[in-house]
Amino acid sequence: FGLSERGLTIETLARAEPLIVRGNLSIRQPAIMTVKWGVDRYPAGANWEAGVNNEAIMVMVQYGTERLSGGLFLPTSPYFIGFFLCQKERVGALITGRSYTQQGRYICVDKPAAGTEVTTTIDLAQQFQAAFKRAAPPVTGIGIEADTTQVSGDGRASAWVRSIAIA
Repeated sequence: FGLSERGLTIETLARAEPLIVRGNLSIRQPAIMTVKWGVDRYPAGANWEAGVNNEAIMVMVQYGTERLSGGLFLPTSPYFIGFFLCQKERVGALITGRSYTQQGRYICVDKPAAGTEVTTTIDLAQQFQAAFKRAAPPVTGIGIEADTTQVSGDGRASAWVRSIAIA
């Protein structure tokens, strides 16, 4: 992690999963999240639709306080959606990962070319309702992560977040 003229930068130098989390929030719905961000280097071979569940950058949004089982040997977790920038996946497709299948979903929200900053606006209540078929609880946490633990090659990736606003 570092700070640059672009904002918060996240770079993996090998296979890694860095994560920054801010919990104990209570943001009522409906809420709109706007993220200004980009990717300099996508991880080689990352493709959620092909089972390589990795990305250069993801903003994770936690909903409510109800905790559900994560599966065998995994801790319980509230509902969450991971919004990420992708290179190969379909934009807007809801993806269920290998773990946290009841309460977790992932969505590629844009496919910017390397080095390009994009602004992504997400209706958090609408995305929750589409993913879980129920009314969205308050936003209770937010995280920023990268994951290159499963990719081919050296596991390198680089991305940045200039700003995240929820209103």
